[in-house]
Parts: sequence; structure tokens; C-alpha cells
Amino acid sequence: MQRLVHADTRSSMAVFLRREMVQAEVPTALFIVAGLLLVVSVVELVDAGAVEIEAYAGAVIASVLLFLLGLVTRRSRLLRQAASWLFAAAMVLVMAWMLTAFWQSPDLAHPGYIAVILVALGPIVLEWGPFLVGGAAMTAATIGTTWANSWGQPIAWTSTCLLAMFVSAVLLYLRRRSLAAVAAAQDLAEQRAITDSLTGVLNRTGLDAMLPGLTATALRLGQPIVVTFIDIDGLKAANDTYGHEFGDEVIACVAHAIRGAGRQGDLIARWGGDEFLVVGMGIESDPDAITARIELHIRASDIDMNRWPGEISVGSAHGMPSAVTVDELIARADERMYSARRVRREGVDQA
Repeated sequence: MQRLVHADTRSSMAVFLRREMVQAEVPTALFIVAGLLLVVSVVELVDAGAVEIEAYAGAVIASVLLFLLGLVTRRSRLLRQAASWLFAAAMVLVMAWMLTAFWQSPDLAHPGYIAVILVALGPIVLEWGPFLVGGAAMTAATIGTTWANSWGQPIAWTSTCLLAMFVSAVLLYLRRRSLAAVAAAQDLAEQRAITDSLTGVLNRTGLDAMLPGLTATALRLGQPIVVTFIDIDGLKAANDTYGHEFGDEVIACVAHAIRGAGRQGDLIARWGGDEFLVVGMGIESDPDAITARIELHIRASDIDMNRWPGEISVGSAHGMPSAVTVDELIARADERMYSARRVRREGVDQA
């Protein structure tokens, strides 16, 4: 029996959304970092001395390399798949250049630049592994460099780096949670689109969406497909006599009974107002046996049997998916269901 809502499905959707977002955003983030690095380098290069010119020239080269890396990442599927680690590694290299420049002259680097990189790291990579590894490497290198260089302000730099890492971790967590909420909402919307709201089983749209997968599996395994058509007897009379609210109770009761009597892996759908389909793999069972199992579950429910007799009509058909379509099987099962109903009514009339 199909299960329409899965926690693992929502989790997979959240992972998919994170992956898609990272792959789309990392190239853009590399372009932005390259542009900012170039602008800062050019602006400060104007007043730089001979020693500083060499360092800023390295920054210009680094910005060009980051820009090229962004272009390659946007075009390369392989690099996009490792986008989180790629961005973290690129930022570690940028940080390495900044610390080298700081070692040469503290005036060439500022804790603010490093803090910006650390804060941006988490919400861009969106994965804890790259964030923790890259962030820890940058934080440790920055703290170590500032404490080793007597020209720096080690306490200020240490507190800045630790605070930036904390803020980045919070942003990463919040963004992941937002994406998880989006995934859950999207999954719920998709489930509602393919689910009958009254019974909780598939609607026609949902059945159409899942049939190709079932057919492909049956073809691969060399198994026939079996379709069981189920119709509720006496629903119109129950509606006319006791109202549509009671009629809805009958429909929901029958759907629950079908689920209870069915097999795991079968697709159950509400085909029409009082009609249900069960589609699975295997050969057809005796319709009378199917009817008896479902009606047994109906009688075990709390439905008022004085208002509705708890009877259904069933027809089944099966065939190899390579030789017959599901639509043809549905038509055959429908015909057999009506034949079974006629036989039952004739038996009642004769009695």
C-alpha cells in the first residue's frame, strides 16, 4: 500500500534544494568576492608604497583567478557538485593571501575583511562540513598569525574571528531551517495535488503520476500488472436518504477497508465518486475473495450498517505490461465489476 507522505522524502527535498542553491550561488559568490577584492586592491593601491604594490598586485591576480574559477564552476557539472567545498577552499586561499599581506605589513589587512569572509562562509556553503573545516582553518590561521606578529592586535582579532564564526553558524542554521520549511511546504503541496482529500488515497492525477514507475518495475521483473475495480453499492441511496455527509463517511470507510485488505506496494486510487482502483503486480485474485476481505473490514468499522448495507462490487483483470496497457486493464476490470454486480442483484432477485 502506498504511503503518501514520507519524512525521508521531505529530507531528500531539503537536501536537493540546498544542493541546487549552492550550485547556483557559489559561482556568483566567487564573482562578488573577486570584484570586491579587486576594488579594494585598486583603491588602496593608489596610495601604496613600493612594498605594498607587490602585495596588492597579488590581490589583483587572486581576484582574476577567483573570477575565472567562478566561470569554470558555472560551466562544469563536476565542480558544481563540490561547490560547497570549492568555495570554502577558495576562501581559505583568500584568507592565506590576506594573512601573508598582514605579516608583511599590518596596514594591508584589517579584521573587518576577514570577518566578512567568515560571516559569509556559512550561509553560502550551506553544509556543516565545509563550514567547520574551512572556518576552523581560517580562524586558527588568523588567530595564530596575529598572536605571532607583535604588530597586530591579537585580542581584537581573536574575538572578531570567533564572533564572526558564531554569526556565520547561526546564519547557516537559519538558512538550512528555512530551506527545510520550503521543502516541507512543497512536499505537502505535491501530496495534496495527488491525494484525494476525503479518503487519503491517490486521486486520478496521483495514479497517473505513479503508474509509469509501476509499469517500468513490472517490465523489468517480468511481472504482470493486475487492476482491481471496486464500486460502492447503494451509495446513492445512502446519500439521498441520510445526506452527503453520511455518504462521505461511507466513501472514507470503504477506502480504509481497501487499504486494510490490500497488499503492500499496491497503488490505491479513488477513480470516481464511488469507484476505486487498486493497481499492483501479480495475477488477479478471485473477485469474490477480494469482496469478502474488503467487506469484512467494512463490517469491523464503526459505519452504521443500518443505513448502508456495507456491500461493494469488484472486478479484476491482469496482463503483461508489454502486451496490454493499464487503460485496457481498467476497462476490462470495469466490465467484470458490472458483471459481478448483475450476478449479485440477480441472485438477490431470485431469492
